[in-house]
Amino acid sequence: MNCANPDQVEEVCCKLKLDIACGKNKKPGFTGVDIWEGADIVVDLEKFPWPFEDNSVDEIFCSHYIEHTPDLISFANELHRILKIGAKAEIIAPYYSSIRAWQDPTHLRAISENTFLYFNKDWRVINRLDHYPIVSDFDFESSYVIDPTWRDKSEDELKFAIKHYINVVSDIRTILTKRKLYAEDLERDMRQADELWETGKFEAAIEVCHTIVSRDAGNHETYLMLAEYSCQSGDLNDAVSYFRQALLFDDESLQAHVGLIRSLTKAGQNVDAEAHLENIRREDPELAGLIAGFINFAAE
Repeated sequence: MNCANPDQVEEVCCKLKLDIACGKNKKPGFTGVDIWEGADIVVDLEKFPWPFEDNSVDEIFCSHYIEHTPDLISFANELHRILKIGAKAEIIAPYYSSIRAWQDPTHLRAISENTFLYFNKDWRVINRLDHYPIVSDFDFESSYVIDPTWRDKSEDELKFAIKHYINVVSDIRTILTKRKLYAEDLERDMRQADELWETGKFEAAIEVCHTIVSRDAGNHETYLMLAEYSCQSGDLNDAVSYFRQALLFDDESLQAHVGLIRSLTKAGQNVDAEAHLENIRREDPELAGLIAGFINFAAE
C-alpha cells in the first residue's frame, strides 16, 4: 500500500476552498460561506470587505448568486482580493437568454459571457473603461449547461442556436483565474494610482493600490499611499501597519518614519513612537534629527 507524503497531506488539508453563498447545498470539500446561520462561516456578503485575508484563498465556488447581488463590481473585487494568484473561482448563473434568468423576482441582472469581460484589466484598458471602479483582473473561460432538447444537435447547429434562440442554454459556467501582475502592469498601475492621488481622487487611487498589494506587488509608494489614506480616515492601526510595510522597502524613508511616529502617537502608543525614534537615533543620528524636525514643525 502506498502512503501519502505527510507534507502533501498537510498542504491539501490546509487549502482554503470557499463555497460563497452556499445556502443549504454546500459543495463537498468546501467551506460554506453565507448569511444563513447554518453556514460554516456566517458572513453578510453584501458588506465589504469580507473577513478573509488578501491572497489567502485557494479556490472559490459560487452557484446562483451573482444574479442576486446588488453590487457585482464589489463582489468581483472581493473575489480578486482574497484569491491567490493563479487560483480559480467557478461561477454558475442562469444564462441571459434563458427564462430561468427572468423568472425569479429577486434576480437583479442577467449574465452572459460578456459580463466577465469587465473583470479583465486589459479589456478595460483597450476599451477605455479603466475609469470604472473595478480592480479585479481575471482570465476567464465559459461553458454552458444545454437544455436537454438541444443536446443532440451538431456543433454548428448548437453554436447558431446559442447565439440566436432563447432557452437553448440554461446556465453559464465561468472559470475566473486571478492573473499575475507583470512588470508593465505594475508600472501602469502605479502611474494610474499616482495620477489619481495627485488629482485628489483618493478612494480610486487606494482601490488601485489594494489591487497591487493583493498580487504581492506592493512597493514603497503603494504602502505610503495606503498609510496616508488610512491616517486621514482615522484607521490608525492600518496606518501604522502600512507605514511599517513602506519601511521594509526603504528604511531611510523620511515620509514613512514621520508618518509611523505620528500615527503611533495619535493612536496613543507614545512609548512605541519614542522607542522608534530612539532606535533611529542610535543608528542614524542625522536621520533622527530630520524626523524630529519634521514632527516638531508639524506640531507647531
